[in-house]
Amino acid sequence: MTLLACAPLDSSEWQALEEAEQRWTARAIRNYEFETEVYCFCSPEAREARRVEVRDGVVSVVEWTSAWWAEHPTTEVPPPEGLTVEELFAQIRRKAESEWTCEMDVEYDQDFGVPLRISTRGPSDVTDTAWGRRVRAFRVLE
Repeated sequence: MTLLACAPLDSSEWQALEEAEQRWTARAIRNYEFETEVYCFCSPEAREARRVEVRDGVVSVVEWTSAWWAEHPTTEVPPPEGLTVEELFAQIRRKAESEWTCEMDVEYDQDFGVPLRISTRGPSDVTDTAWGRRVRAFRVLE
């Protein structure tokens, strides 16, 4: 039996997470949009880029933005789960506390605290455990 002894975030990285969340909370932004893309060994739907619009703190619009969907049209709307900034912070915490995350790297926007890049790797003896999310084109809406 193998016991996993992973510690994906050190104390300074936990502090960076706290500070980013504080910057975000202090801004009290309720309306915003961004584009996001996931990198993983998973289905095309899970990986494809999308534009997310949040109004009053709730996802109001999610649209596919990648070329893949132009070539494979569907009426299916991408799911909104995990796509507010608060949910991105929660996702970081869940992944950092998971026994399947051994390495984690997170980059935050210095002004707003928004997580811009999250990447994780699992145990080295397990295949296909790498995962990442990129957030770009963040914009506050009126």
